[in-house]
Amino acid sequence: MERLENQLVGQYLRAHNSKYGIYLLGIIDPHRRHWIDESGTPVNFDQLIDKLRARANELMAQRNDIRGIAIIGIDFRQIN
Repeated sequence: MERLENQLVGQYLRAHNSKYGIYLLGIIDPHRRHWIDESGTPVNFDQLIDKLRARANELMAQRNDIRGIAIIGIDFRQIN
């Protein structure tokens, strides 16, 4: 969440001519099963992507200068 908020929105989309952003997150570690979210709940990769998308929608609702943020998750563990 911190990188989405501070880096993508706070830095890259701060420029006056930046209206759209892409946040790409990939996983390669076959042993990684979950992350701990801000409430302390374990979430899997798909749930993490869903939470990032929800937060991106919140950020876009707060900022009328941002027209779109795409959150893309790639699970490289499933690619043979």
